[in-house]
Amino acid sequence: MREGVIPGMPDNNRYMQHRDIITRKLEMTEGNISKLESLLSRGGDIQDFKMILEQTRDIIQDVKDYVQREPRTSGEFN
Repeated sequence: MREGVIPGMPDNNRYMQHRDIITRKLEMTEGNISKLESLLSRGGDIQDFKMILEQTRDIIQDVKDYVQREPRTSGEFN
């Protein structure tokens, strides 16, 4: 059997197409959470907090969009 092939799965569904960008976006979200925690602990500016929060929401929406573009398999549950 070829490496990376999942038994019983068609070849075109064996890999996430957007794995790297989703991982980077999640890492960005983790970074933003750290920034928010820092702002809270030092009594940072509310406008900075709101800006980072909005950026984080945008990143989450991007990740959702990428996940929706991933190919679906016949065995997936929704």
